[in-house]
Amino acid sequence: MQSFDNLSFYSENTELNVLTPLLPEISNVSNKDQSTASLAQRNLWLKWLQLSAELSGKPASSLASNFKKRNNIVLMSRNYKFRDQRQLYFVSFATVNWIDVFIRYEYKDIVVDSLKYCMDEKGLELYAWCIMSSHVHLIIGTNGMKMEDILRDLKRHTSKTLLKAIQQNHRESRREWILWMFGRAGKKNPNNEKYQFWQQHNHPIELSTASIMHQKLDYLHNNPVEAGYVREPWEYLYSSAIDYCTDRKGLIKINFIE
Repeated sequence: MQSFDNLSFYSENTELNVLTPLLPEISNVSNKDQSTASLAQRNLWLKWLQLSAELSGKPASSLASNFKKRNNIVLMSRNYKFRDQRQLYFVSFATVNWIDVFIRYEYKDIVVDSLKYCMDEKGLELYAWCIMSSHVHLIIGTNGMKMEDILRDLKRHTSKTLLKAIQQNHRESRREWILWMFGRAGKKNPNNEKYQFWQQHNHPIELSTASIMHQKLDYLHNNPVEAGYVREPWEYLYSSAIDYCTDRKGLIKINFIE
């Protein structure tokens, strides 16, 4: 897969210079091991494409085709599926527009409580987890409901609860802007009553081999380090790295990957 360095040329040609801050981030991702970077590359590309479409007024499909031709990039299919409920899966889901909602503990705690509920009531098996500022990574299995149904219910519940928490949080200086962004996203999707909090896809990746499983586990736990939040994975509170790397227990009781 070719580097994203040529993206600067493309953004200049379309006069989308506002996207320049994204270029180093995308280029850095492209220099990582591809098995680790593929999901992050795809997410960054989707972010860039969404912004490009909004700012240029051009159809996203046209921009995507042009971008791939210029950069010789093969993108992962959006047709992710849970094909075998007996297997473990790595999943990721993000807020719309990658809004950094989870910079407050009280918002992250809502996701933690919902994960615990799904484990107790819906058969969710949680093997690893990490809540970042705008997205969540999980390694999951099930002994009850289908994984796609569990995630649907989890996202539906957390969406409503988080929106209510934001609306009622008078200390939230970004409240009006956040709600406006979620409201704008909600208008674009007829399935929403008013707001859309989460992006719709979950990117399930089947962990079919021990190598893939441990690679995704390391990737998940190192996210806070890569983002500059902490120096070591186990120092981050909202992650299962505490369980895997120390004798202490994290916020959620997990099943361990051997």
